[in-house]
Amino acid sequence: MADPLTPDLCIIGAGAAGTTLAMGAAAAGQSVVLIEKATPGGAHLHGSRIAAQAFRAAAMAAQSQRASASLGLKSREPPIDFAAIRANAARAADNVARNVAEQRLRALGITLINATARFTRKNQVVAGNVTVAARRFVIATGSKPEARPIPGLELIHALNADTIFDLPALPPRLVIIGATARGVELAQIFRRLGSDVTVLDSGAALADVDEELREPILAALRREGVRLTENAPQMQIEPRQGTSFTVALGEDGTVKTYVNGSHLCVTGHQAQMDSLCLDDGRVAWTRSGVVVNRHLRSVSNSHVYAIGSVAAIDGQAAEPSTHLAEHQADLLLLSLLLRRPARAKAHHIPRVIATEPELCTVGWREHEIKTRHRHCQVWRWPFGQNEAASIGRHSAGHIRVITALDGKILSASVVGPEARELIAPWVLAMNQGIIIDDLARLTTPAPSLFDVSRQVARIAFATRLRSPWRSLLHRLRGAFK
Repeated sequence: MADPLTPDLCIIGAGAAGTTLAMGAAAAGQSVVLIEKATPGGAHLHGSRIAAQAFRAAAMAAQSQRASASLGLKSREPPIDFAAIRANAARAADNVARNVAEQRLRALGITLINATARFTRKNQVVAGNVTVAARRFVIATGSKPEARPIPGLELIHALNADTIFDLPALPPRLVIIGATARGVELAQIFRRLGSDVTVLDSGAALADVDEELREPILAALRREGVRLTENAPQMQIEPRQGTSFTVALGEDGTVKTYVNGSHLCVTGHQAQMDSLCLDDGRVAWTRSGVVVNRHLRSVSNSHVYAIGSVAAIDGQAAEPSTHLAEHQADLLLLSLLLRRPARAKAHHIPRVIATEPELCTVGWREHEIKTRHRHCQVWRWPFGQNEAASIGRHSAGHIRVITALDGKILSASVVGPEARELIAPWVLAMNQGIIIDDLARLTTPAPSLFDVSRQVARIAFATRLRSPWRSLLHRLRGAFK
């Protein structure tokens, strides 16, 4: 075997996190080895991420045609060309893939190895016939679909959140197990494209989302014809003739039969750590992922870091998220270059549920705030009182902001149109320590959806000024500016 490579940095996994870190480190003059067993780009390109966005765009366009009567236009049921939607998704993935093409990575000076990586010792990895002994290793292998322990599931051909977009034709009937964020996103997409959709869950739908934020989403799904069955703790699947199958729900023996033409999709994910031989590298791991501290460094091997959805910070599983992965890559890059510990703050990263209405939230969840702050204030403003939303007939939903008594923003949530765009100033405010009073001074063009943010900030500012001490404080702040 040839002499081992000795780069500054060896990255395992060329998904969103791995390629972001590799290109940044190479641009900063670091020697980088990037190991990827498949094609660079990961699940973002070759899994369901871009495909889901393309299918969602088509589903939204179809729904807009159905709802156009509310704007004074003649509505119609749009014809769905499933093959054309798939072709558009493939075209979009190809366009984005150019950013991480092998030729570009190699042109940046990155040594790309197409092989499966495995640790052989604490500071050594073998990939194919190449041995790498780097100063630092970063695991960025992402996540993969989870195999749920449902009796009978192995007896039928079940789809997952990645393979569902590989179907050659639109499924007439679709059963989704798991009313998670990804589950409800898929449900709305395929219902709007024309499938008959049922969602089953052993618990509550969107259980990790505050009730007032999830209800507008679930209400929209029900209005559009998605059937939601919650709290079915003992599901069991049994195949029937052809592609038919039955699902037994709960202890009461309720059985639902889905006839030929039905497809079953199981949502969920788990960290991708296959073949890494982490024990040989003395890298602590659990089913949630590689166990790292707040600095993204392995708790058991100081040579190893992990980023993205394979990183279990303090043992907690991470949600698959491209922007979270890229943020952690940037954070770790600065840490390695400046030689000071990174500090990952998950609550400063926005979380998105890409339905309509869309939900985007940043900051602590409500129950977390109650345990951290004895006193806080909650501010809301409905889209129904926003001029732009009313004109476009998108008045469902609202913005909710939770602040400490001093105006510090603890959480901001938008459930409504363009939520991921409207959350941006709140993300900036939380990261820069801007209080809610300062956002009340923003002036934006009218009519604008952003006005819901300005209005909720103005209400908070006006209410807080009622205190004579706060009024004096604001006058003093203005005098010294």
